[in-house]
Amino acid sequence: MTGFQQSILALLGQLGLPVYLSGQIPGNAPFPYMTCTMGSAAFGGPVPITATAWFLGRSGNRQRTEACDHIRALIPEEGVKLRFDGGMAVVHRGGSDFISLVTDATEPRSLGARIRLTVKLYDL
Repeated sequence: MTGFQQSILALLGQLGLPVYLSGQIPGNAPFPYMTCTMGSAAFGGPVPITATAWFLGRSGNRQRTEACDHIRALIPEEGVKLRFDGGMAVVHRGGSDFISLVTDATEPRSLGARIRLTVKLYDL
C-alpha cells in the first residue's frame, strides 16, 4: 500500500470505523465498517475516491446520520491537506452532493452513506 493510500485510509479512519480497500474486506468483518475505492488520474489530474460507510440493524440509521455529520466536519468545503512520504495531497468534496444514501442489494438490512471525494496530488 502506498503512502498516499495509507494517508487516505487514516483520514477516513477518523470516523471511528474500520476502513478497508474495496475488494479487501475480511469475510468476517462486523458492521459497521467503511470501504474505499481509489481511482487513478493522469499526471496532475484529480484522483476520484469513493468511500462507503456501512451500518446494520436498528441503530444503523442513527449511526449513518452521525457518520454523515462527522464526514462533513472532517472534509470542509475548502478541503483538507494530507502529507505522506514523497508527497502531499489536498482532499476535496466531490461536489455539493458528495454524500448519498445507499443500500446493499445482497444485505437488505444494511444502510450505507456513499462519500465522493476528489484528491489533487503534489510531489515534494
